[in-house]
Amino acid sequence: MSVTFWCPAAPRRLVTCQLCDGTGRDWQDPDQACWCAGTPTPGQEQESEAPDLNCGDENARWLLEVAGVEVDQCGTIRVEDIPAVTRSLLRARNVQTVRQTGLREPEEGVGALGARWHAGGTTDEAVRYRLDGLQALLAYAAERGLEVVWG
Repeated sequence: MSVTFWCPAAPRRLVTCQLCDGTGRDWQDPDQACWCAGTPTPGQEQESEAPDLNCGDENARWLLEVAGVEVDQCGTIRVEDIPAVTRSLLRARNVQTVRQTGLREPEEGVGALGARWHAGGTTDEAVRYRLDGLQALLAYAAERGLEVVWG
């Protein structure tokens, strides 16, 4: 599972449909029709002008904890709370002992029914990338008076 942080009220712009563009599909051909064929702007999709951040549940939980936000599967960071959350994230970004709480070693094993599983570890570089991504989203939101949501 994953969690995305974004600004739902951010302005949107029309861009070329990434699926059509990336696969060479022709939205006008019924045999190749993409999901965008049934929209008001076939061949295009709406994209937020705001940055967003997508990460796994465990990584999102860690970000919320170090940000001082109540951990839940979904929620809102209100505009008036953005400065405090930003300060907490800056502390986490700049204090290695705080960042280290987000690190994990890779793991692998065999499940009860014999299926092998693997969980990639989390490096300091990945932790900083997530912190920077959420800070960029919060800066965008604060500048425009927008809430940030996750879910």
